[in-house]
Amino acid sequence: MNTRSDTSRALQSALGFTGLGLALLAAAFLTGAADAGGVPKALLVAATVVLALVEGVLIGGLRSEAERVKRDVEGP
Repeated sequence: MNTRSDTSRALQSALGFTGLGLALLAAAFLTGAADAGGVPKALLVAATVVLALVEGVLIGGLRSEAERVKRDVEGP
């Protein structure tokens, strides 16, 4: 069964891996995008945008999880 802390841990892990993905895409831009044609550049830009959107969703999920835990701890 998934507990609340498991959910928070999963969100934090996903956020970390998304950040790593963004860093790798930035490295790809710096090393090879200058020599690449238009299509690879467009794919790199699209991948960066998608990862940035996913990271935004994960940050929102972590915030809502933290607020829910705070409400549970403080009680009614």
